[in-house]
Amino acid sequence: MRILFISDYFPPFAPGGAEWSSYYSAQGLAKKGEEVVVLTPNYGKNPKTEESKGFKIIRFPFPFKLKNKSQTLPYFLNSQPLYYLYFGFWIVYYSIREKVDLLHLQERFSLPAAVLAKYILRKPLVFTLRNFVLFCPVGTCLQKKSIKRESSSFSHFWNQCVPEYINLYLKPKSKIKYLYARASLLYSWIDNLMKRRLLKNCDKLIAISNSLREIYLKADLVCKDKIKVVYNLPPLGVKKTNNEEIIRLRKKHQLGNKKVVLYAGRLTLGKGVYDLLKAGEIVCQREKNVVFLLIGKGSLKVKTQSYFKIIPEVSHEELFKYYQLADLVVVPTAGIEPFGRVPIEAALFKKAVIITRSGGLKEQIIAGKTGFIVSRKNPSQLAEVILKLLRDKSLSLKIGENHYQFVKQKFNQKKITERIISIYQSLK
Repeated sequence: MRILFISDYFPPFAPGGAEWSSYYSAQGLAKKGEEVVVLTPNYGKNPKTEESKGFKIIRFPFPFKLKNKSQTLPYFLNSQPLYYLYFGFWIVYYSIREKVDLLHLQERFSLPAAVLAKYILRKPLVFTLRNFVLFCPVGTCLQKKSIKRESSSFSHFWNQCVPEYINLYLKPKSKIKYLYARASLLYSWIDNLMKRRLLKNCDKLIAISNSLREIYLKADLVCKDKIKVVYNLPPLGVKKTNNEEIIRLRKKHQLGNKKVVLYAGRLTLGKGVYDLLKAGEIVCQREKNVVFLLIGKGSLKVKTQSYFKIIPEVSHEELFKYYQLADLVVVPTAGIEPFGRVPIEAALFKKAVIITRSGGLKEQIIAGKTGFIVSRKNPSQLAEVILKLLRDKSLSLKIGENHYQFVKQKFNQKKITERIISIYQSLK
């Protein structure tokens, strides 16, 4: 079977973990003998066509370029009719040229383009849901303790989510900017509403976690029989870095012999960074030989402290070296995480991981056996577990080994790729 992966972003242009999940899916399918062609805009000076890990990448011309590989397009560019028509044209063109049998959409932005192409080509369409954006465009409701069906309604969005989002993230300094913010968010709702209705035109939907599937079902946005759960694949073929390189990184960041607590992700409220900062203060008051290493950038401003070091950006491959360097890894998400790649990536290096009780994260850990789960927005509880693992090296090593074995079994490449293939075959 010849499959066209449709992706608004694809490595090396990867704003987040979703693009790498698509990459490893393509790689896994190629290893199983499936013919995968990835279609994505060319945001830079990358080759028009390229062979990578057994699959083909085609980059079609795009008028706007991205200077930074973790950058995204302004929302108004990839959420408007011209973008959908332009992307749809290239989907149709390359589907015919490459003689594909099936379309597999990887991200929500080009859903209208993919649905248009589906009907022109009369090919089946599979769509992987990777986040909660079609449930709520801003997601502030996902930071609440309980999520109700009404949370996906317009009245809830307009009267509760929008004011919270503006106050937390945008903080406009004038009335005009405030009105512009509300108008922009209204447009995002209208665009989302259209995409919600287009979900019924997909032949199959894939959710990357049970939590993601349950929330879409709770909001009555998808049909129960149409949506299946397929977890993201861990990185394939990752090798450990030699000790000399780890020593070099320690010297580079002046870590000395300190124990390292690693966080990798965006520096935002929803990711729980404030909770991590508070937990870090508690930990470092009781343990002096500890440093918190935060890899990422975002809207939050973190005050410089001797026990906090921020690395704004590293490549995906470089991140693996930091996993190896760390003593333990923390994922303190305050909202609901659709999946979150960090736990399964850290597991490959046998690192103990602490997560919050959040969405797809808790599907990657057996509490107390393969990692630790703490309550969301509870810095003191998080601090206690960090201290426990830092002070008991044998426990940390045991948890890391258990996590490694657990991920090898539950997130097995063969099982996950075969599940994707079975979904494809059901559409023949």
